[in-house]
Amino acid sequence: MKKGGTLTRRESQVLRHLAQWREELAQRQNTLVSRILTDDVLVAIARTKPKRLDELARVTRRLTRRQVDLWGADLLECVKRGASDSLSRDDQPRTHTGRRDDDRTRGLRSLLSAYAEATAARHGLAMVRLVKSAEIDEIARDPSAAEDMGLNVLRGWREIAVGRDLLAIARGRLGVTWDAEIGRVDVFEFDD
Repeated sequence: MKKGGTLTRRESQVLRHLAQWREELAQRQNTLVSRILTDDVLVAIARTKPKRLDELARVTRRLTRRQVDLWGADLLECVKRGASDSLSRDDQPRTHTGRRDDDRTRGLRSLLSAYAEATAARHGLAMVRLVKSAEIDEIARDPSAAEDMGLNVLRGWREIAVGRDLLAIARGRLGVTWDAEIGRVDVFEFDD
């Protein structure tokens, strides 16, 4: 989320809760996250941390009365949870071992996300319909254990559409390339 750069650590925590709620709602509704609420609206909510619906309604003109009526309670709950989370020494995402994500994990997460977005576009779907960013995070953190995590992307049609390839990329069995002739991202197997 590009607009969140000037937030305090506490506001960033609130923003993370809001963004996660929005992503889950977008997936349930099979739509883009920006059609739920824009980044600007989430950042404005995170900065002001409203506690009541009337305060939420005044955060920004981009937040409509209908949106407050539909999602106000959920948004206030996200603010409450984010504001009450204890602050650690640093807010960096952590791996299962408790260490900060390293460059390999961040790079792999970016590569997997790019491939998932391209695959979703090829199928005419929103990426969240295929895979959640939290699932991509789990695969990037520990590719060898991903199959045991019960991820939706590794079941049914999602596994066929994108899951198998994400695992193979994460495990170093497939590479990702841009095919300029046909204008799309593609995968290739590494020679043994």
